Amino acid sequence: MKKSANNKVSLKKIAKMSGVSVATVSRVINDTGRFSEATRRRVLGIVKETHYRANTLARSLRTNQSNSVGILVPDLTNDFFSKVVQEIEKNLFKAGYSTIICDTQRSPEMESYYLSTLEAKSIDALIVISGDHPFDADSLTEKIPVLCIDREPRNKNTIFISSNHRTGALIATQRLIDKGYFPVCVSPNYASTSKTSRILGFKDALELNSLKFTKANSLEVIPKEQESYDKSIEAFLLKDKDKRLGLFCLSDYIAAVAIRQISKLNLKVPDEIGVIGFDDSKYASLLNPSLTTIHQDTGKIAELSANMIIKLINNPNLDIQKKIEVPVTLVARESA
Repeated sequence: MKKSANNKVSLKKIAKMSGVSVATVSRVINDTGRFSEATRRRVLGIVKETHYRANTLARSLRTNQSNSVGILVPDLTNDFFSKVVQEIEKNLFKAGYSTIICDTQRSPEMESYYLSTLEAKSIDALIVISGDHPFDADSLTEKIPVLCIDREPRNKNTIFISSNHRTGALIATQRLIDKGYFPVCVSPNYASTSKTSRILGFKDALELNSLKFTKANSLEVIPKEQESYDKSIEAFLLKDKDKRLGLFCLSDYIAAVAIRQISKLNLKVPDEIGVIGFDDSKYASLLNPSLTTIHQDTGKIAELSANMIIKLINNPNLDIQKKIEVPVTLVARESA
């Protein structure tokens, strides 16, 4: 039996065809209450046969759930962010949840606007990825589960998941030191939780090797302003020509631009200058030379985030671990 394009199947019609009450059909579709296995099979068979689709808005009014999760992300062009969002969306979709993804472009005004928009859509939960200041879940008008990825929450009851950025930075910097380079931390000019942790890891490595953190060990660049970016790296490299520099770049993107600029100066990686990135992005192995970097387990971060947010939607008072650090690993390639 095929449903015509104009034939809207109702619960009442499903009930009549199944030989049960409307209430029983509703219980079967929403998997609540009591009914026999035979009834379940009969009702679901009719549902499939008639191509019945539940009215999501009406169901959300009854259950007080929209089966949707909002995701705030600062920059979808960033390879790490886009991979995490994609994996989270995949995991939530499998569990029957839709996602509303908002790219704030690191703008406080856009973040505030998107938060209001998401709340107006009655999302069941919110996932916040990165940002330049701690996220305050108490600022939301509705009390919903909130999970932060790579962004310190202001509220101690908010779930916080991140890679072990500090350890990753320490490992990367120690590798540069072990290979005889003078370590330099190259960072973006915006603030974030992960940036702070990675710089701390860089400083940890210096301290372990009785080295001091000075201006000679640090370079801050503006990733979105390419000309300024290139000039900053070029000026720094020319200033310290007498040193065998090892650049620990806080992202693979910064590392890729650094390798290009080093090549323009007719210097060689890794012979004269070493470069290590962070993220293990999809193009890290395609660079020439291929990029040594710190790998973040985006799949694990996404799986944990989706599973925990679903548990909190179903049980807001559930007592679960509030802070989780996902291990990172060094991927050794040609650049250092």
